[in-house]
Amino acid sequence: MLDLRRLRTLQEVALRGSFSAAASSLNFSTSAISQQMAQLEREVGVALVARRSTGIALTAAGELLLRHANAILARVADAESELRTLLDGDAAMIRCGAFSSATAALLPDAVSTLRTLLPHAVITIVESDRRETLDGIRRDELDLGVVARAGSGADPLAGEDIERIPLFVDAIDVVMSTEHPLAGAPALVLDDLAREAWAECDARPVRRFVTSSGFVPRIVFEGPRAAMLRVVAEGGAVCLLPRLGQGQLPPGVVAKPIAPDRPSRRVEIAVRATDTRSAVRTFARVLREAASTHRAESAQHDASPVGACEAPLKGA
Repeated sequence: MLDLRRLRTLQEVALRGSFSAAASSLNFSTSAISQQMAQLEREVGVALVARRSTGIALTAAGELLLRHANAILARVADAESELRTLLDGDAAMIRCGAFSSATAALLPDAVSTLRTLLPHAVITIVESDRRETLDGIRRDELDLGVVARAGSGADPLAGEDIERIPLFVDAIDVVMSTEHPLAGAPALVLDDLAREAWAECDARPVRRFVTSSGFVPRIVFEGPRAAMLRVVAEGGAVCLLPRLGQGQLPPGVVAKPIAPDRPSRRVEIAVRATDTRSAVRTFARVLREAASTHRAESAQHDASPVGACEAPLKGA
């Protein structure tokens, strides 16, 4: 019997043109993709791919099996979609992807509220970055997601098939030890920190925002948020941290706004443009309500002579 996962691997290898690209898309190692293809070839008893200097190409048998794989996987996706439609409403199944600080700061309240509205709903939260979340929505592995991106230009990862619902603009602050010489300043200019040692977590805001300000940051530590903040508290470095990810900062550190050009990221909901299921749209509405609380807290944080936080996106 043909394995659906291996048929999905064949489909991705044909689409990407190489084992390594398919591995990257499916979040597997290249060797795992190679093993799955070898097993599929053993199951059908014929070679499915031919290796060439420019990559791989499907054999005639591979092309034939790919046509059937496309049809089989499409029918499976249709079945899953119809089942979710059948269960839409009070017993809906909702799968949501979100980046780490959103899962900690936004999702708990949103899930709690949704549970009061749909007490029998089954909600799955998957921690993933923006690319992974959008790919998961397109592959029908996720129903919606909370994503963040820098800048206000066109998003190369989200096409017309993905509807984006603005939530807020998330300001990014400098976090430093309370013993730092600049800890008492009402606001900081990034140029004042050009000679500092920097710490960074997996979101990489330092590389993204500091480098664009005109100097290359000297990064001395990379690691998870808790370890990064401990390094900062001990005076070993400073870091950048979005408001949404600050939560209750540990003792010994303080967050300082950046002026006048405060870095920020746009936080949005992503959902399939064609998905009109009431449970998914209800969860999106609940997420917007949870986001309004964060906007209010951020505005209160900025109620100082330094200046107001960047205004929320229109319609957020």
